[in-house]
Amino acid sequence: MAASHSEAETQDANNAYNTYVHKGLPPGPIGGPGEAAIKAVINPPAGSWLYFVTVNLETGETLFASTNDEQKANTKKLNDYCNKNKGDLQRREEEWLTRWRQ
Repeated sequence: MAASHSEAETQDANNAYNTYVHKGLPPGPIGGPGEAAIKAVINPPAGSWLYFVTVNLETGETLFASTNDEQKANTKKLNDYCNKNKGDLQRREEEWLTRWRQ
């Protein structure tokens, strides 16, 4: 997928990441969590978070939010990051898709 997505692209039924249309988890690492993720689910930290988004794909910095407005602000940070790093993200996505399809 491109670094920044329109609402139409996100809602497209052909988009494998559209979980409103496709049952189960989208393709990628979320479909195969590692040990650390499983341990985090079993023993999560206390908090009122309803949302999360990784805002820096290099460092893995992830922000959590309790309200939709907070999530929108955090998502803007991700979109800004993606727009700033668009060429590198597209290259890495192509490499990942090549490996994933093998």
